[in-house]
Amino acid sequence: MPDVLDLVIVGGGLGGAALAKGMAERGASVLVLERERQFNDRVRGEYMTSWGAGEARQLNIYDLLVGTVAHQVPWADFYAETTRTVHRDLTVTTPQQLPCLSFYHPQMQEILLQSAADAGAKVRRGVSVQEVRTGDPATVVARENGRAESLRTRLVVGADGRSSTVRSSVGFQMQCDPEFNLIAGVLLDDCRAPEDVAQLVVKSDIGQQAVIFPQGKGRARGSVVTPASLDSRGRGICRGTLRVASALA
Repeated sequence: MPDVLDLVIVGGGLGGAALAKGMAERGASVLVLERERQFNDRVRGEYMTSWGAGEARQLNIYDLLVGTVAHQVPWADFYAETTRTVHRDLTVTTPQQLPCLSFYHPQMQEILLQSAADAGAKVRRGVSVQEVRTGDPATVVARENGRAESLRTRLVVGADGRSSTVRSSVGFQMQCDPEFNLIAGVLLDDCRAPEDVAQLVVKSDIGQQAVIFPQGKGRARGSVVTPASLDSRGRGICRGTLRVASALA
């Protein structure tokens, strides 16, 4: 590893891993620091729209995802409560003429992070970043197994989520919209819902939505989106998710 790296990426999720892969393929010296040794299941993005799939193709990760973890979903059905209003062929009606992609998020992260390593990026897991110091070069202070070290780099990219250490270290101000929606989800196995259709149900009188995104081989992610103004938190919203997911599946 050179004394001064071209790029240190803090966070090895979708954004960090895809960037590491692309930069390493172009000859940059890249180090990815990922806090988690194993990615865990959480409710987060597992459905990539057609325009997102187009961007994945531009980033040269589309074929990788489709060949490993991604399930192609060419149709989207929209419901007003129990009435289907739209049956949309996404490969015909979108500018990208691509299906949506659905995947299990932890598996996607592992595959992209490994692809970054295969491209020549150095990937370190179980490393927490304590501080980022600006300068020429910049310094990233990382801790692993109780030992701190300073890493020098031309560029630091913070892909470390909402509580970003990179952002707080360099004093970036975070701007947030007011809390608008609450989302709860369940992972379904042995799901009988169609595997080529994403299903979206809207209950317009209260602004609530339910979705089923198939992931293939009988697995699907079911979620409910509820306005924060309803304050439908905790077990109540989870029970609603299960009821709607069961009905759609």
